[in-house]
Amino acid sequence: MKSYARHRRSISRRNAPTHLSAAFTLIELLVVMFIIGVLIAILIPALGGARNGAKKTATAALIRSIGVGLDLFKNDNEKDFRQTNGYPPSSVHPPIPGYSGLDTNKVESRFPFIIDNGTAARDVYGAQWLPAIMIGVDQRGYISRRGITKRQNIHTKPYEWYKPDPLTEGKPLPRKPLYLNPGDMNLTAVEDLPGVPNLDLFSDWDITKRLPVITDSFDQPILYYASNAGASGKNLVAEQRAKDNVYTGGIQEAGTPYYFHRDNEGFTGHDDIPGLSIKRSASGHAISISGDILDATEIAVPSRAGHPETFNFARFIMDRSQLQQFADTIDEGKTVDPATPLRPVNPDTYLLMSPGADGIWGTRDDVTNFPLSTN
Repeated sequence: MKSYARHRRSISRRNAPTHLSAAFTLIELLVVMFIIGVLIAILIPALGGARNGAKKTATAALIRSIGVGLDLFKNDNEKDFRQTNGYPPSSVHPPIPGYSGLDTNKVESRFPFIIDNGTAARDVYGAQWLPAIMIGVDQRGYISRRGITKRQNIHTKPYEWYKPDPLTEGKPLPRKPLYLNPGDMNLTAVEDLPGVPNLDLFSDWDITKRLPVITDSFDQPILYYASNAGASGKNLVAEQRAKDNVYTGGIQEAGTPYYFHRDNEGFTGHDDIPGLSIKRSASGHAISISGDILDATEIAVPSRAGHPETFNFARFIMDRSQLQQFADTIDEGKTVDPATPLRPVNPDTYLLMSPGADGIWGTRDDVTNFPLSTN
């Protein structure tokens, strides 16, 4: 019996609860919480960076897809859009195919995708032109004036073309093909963009706010600039299109420029007038200044603090090899001739620009169809 009792007491001691000896102290809990906090602080930025990297990759793929569509458009419509080398126009008040001889202030020469009894807004920007022509304002395809005979009663009324099922002579108006698949594009009306638009730069806001733009993976607009055919090669950029295509001044001398800053100034802003404020922290877009009055020497100055004049549209779209040549010349202690003719990137095609994660156009995290400067 004594042996059995000792055996039971031994088993009881082995099975006795040990929770008192395994408890955590307050200091131990605080140390664990501190370590978890440090790990979170390390991981969150890394996860955010990975997420932004994925969005940037997706945006680059989107821009390539738009580029394919633009080339298809050029193949079909080069004769109609000679002023922009066969690509859709991007200017605030571009000529419409078939209306080159008409006064641009007349109703019949106004935008064919504004549907408000002939009332057209002047400030329709390149970002809005891109989907309107590549997809059609109603996502059913662009209507070309060439497809409407002079016998049809809306031949000179482009503001009637996109009204619901317009019929002429018993037939619907012919459509161009969809050069971009709406299902693959994120189309967002200007009024629904993440950010605050400056209504001073969007005239006829009640109309233009409804026009869609193509947005990137950050839900921000992709800007579109079409290069001007017949550029002189001595004038990189102009503030806006001049009457009768006569330019005085420019970066170095008079001449037809390649690109026009005003084509998207509702989004980028203009000088001291802010554009679309995408993020609260954004004090303004780096390309809000056109740089059209600067000469080659001023453009060539490497961007650095204290030289805000170098942050402008002209420098941002300047040919990278020429920009590097200028930087090398300055590094050698030499000067750049102010009258050196400047070349843009993509001189015969177009520019596509996403502002990237920071929501500011003109910075190094932008996603574009041209290489960004490292200077």
